[in-house]
Amino acid sequence: MIPLERIEQIFCREHGIKPFGGNKKDGEIRRIRRGNIFLLNAARLFQNGPDQPGFGSGKILGISAFLTALILLFGRQLMGVFTETAVLVDLSMRMMQILAFGYIAMSITQCLSGVMRGAGDTMTPMWISIITTVVLRVPIAYGIAFFTRSAEYPTGRPESTFISLLVSWSLGALLTAVAYRFGAWRKRLATAEPAPQL
Repeated sequence: MIPLERIEQIFCREHGIKPFGGNKKDGEIRRIRRGNIFLLNAARLFQNGPDQPGFGSGKILGISAFLTALILLFGRQLMGVFTETAVLVDLSMRMMQILAFGYIAMSITQCLSGVMRGAGDTMTPMWISIITTVVLRVPIAYGIAFFTRSAEYPTGRPESTFISLLVSWSLGALLTAVAYRFGAWRKRLATAEPAPQL
């Protein structure tokens, strides 16, 4: 296991990323691009060291898809670790089947939001999170639950929560990708004053 201090050293030294918006102060978009490669390549830390060439975003999506496939293939065994109740294991498996694509979407959201926050734009990811969680997820869950009420499920089917998660995660990934591609953080970064050299 790599100590936390070592990860921070690798992150700052090898990739030129500064925490708390330091990249914005330096006005270096090159650092942001390197940070994106680093974040989309987290598995690289656990290889032979930071000097290994990067995977790229396509491969990290492949890794996410592979891990999602493992969850789908071995989900029953995984849930069996926590409970022996067949109904709960079945419901958990149904949840994993519904949310499968959402896991990949969430990895995109987390990586790109981290890059934007590292560039000093903390507001855009925060607003995307509020929109997808409060404005979208909660009303969708209540709406689906309301329309799926029955004698068996008087408060609505449990899948309503899973579907609302899938929709909000997917829209969150889309909004984050658009904000990353066309966001104002790029313009602010290009016009930021360089930080004084120490």
